[in-house]
Amino acid sequence: MKRKRPLRLFPGLKTLGGAFLLAAVLGPGAKAYDLPLGTQRLGVEAGAAYPTSVNGFSSSAKTGPTAGFSYLQEYGDFLGAGVQADYFHFGAKEQALKSAAGGEVNTRSQEDIATLEIIGRYFPLPLSRFKPYFQGGTGATFFRQRSTGRPLPGFTWENTNTVETRRLLTKQSVGLAFSIGAGVETNLSPTLILGMEAAWHVFEVDRSAFGTRTLNVPSLSVVLSRRFGQEPGPASN
Repeated sequence: MKRKRPLRLFPGLKTLGGAFLLAAVLGPGAKAYDLPLGTQRLGVEAGAAYPTSVNGFSSSAKTGPTAGFSYLQEYGDFLGAGVQADYFHFGAKEQALKSAAGGEVNTRSQEDIATLEIIGRYFPLPLSRFKPYFQGGTGATFFRQRSTGRPLPGFTWENTNTVETRRLLTKQSVGLAFSIGAGVETNLSPTLILGMEAAWHVFEVDRSAFGTRTLNVPSLSVVLSRRFGQEPGPASN
């Protein structure tokens, strides 16, 4: 039988002042689970991503949904590392542009982004009922932009004299991805964890195709994770 080591936030805590600090952190009714070293978890997340004015991304894209999944291996009480994959979809904003023939066209550009990152996570207060954490990641991103257009009233397509919506172009690139974020989570049970996470993402794109080198996108997500591997110990009062 493998011996499981309980989490210890303040080893050697014996003073009254230290006990008061621990009680303040845990709060009334808090529960702590005795977790073994090497606990693993799988998580799914869903939320929203917000284009920013940095590099002009918000001028062509609207707030859109984001979703992803992650695998995390916990190393002791305070650290974790794993991988995370995310998908971002941004709604299109309409823009009026002049065509090469001098006509005016109403254009819409839709952006999709996929990322795969190696992540590291730090838990400063692993015994807290609501456990905060900080996270950083780096990896690769795939970016695709699809643009459509329709002549504005009073104009037509020059080659057909019609006004239907047409696909104008599709551009894509592969580059680096970086992210930094913070979140808070709580145990719903010995195996289920519910959390909320805010992150800032930086995506590298092809400057020659998109006119900028990076896109900056903050996101806010709800995360549901399940522990597996070694079974957690019983809840302690």
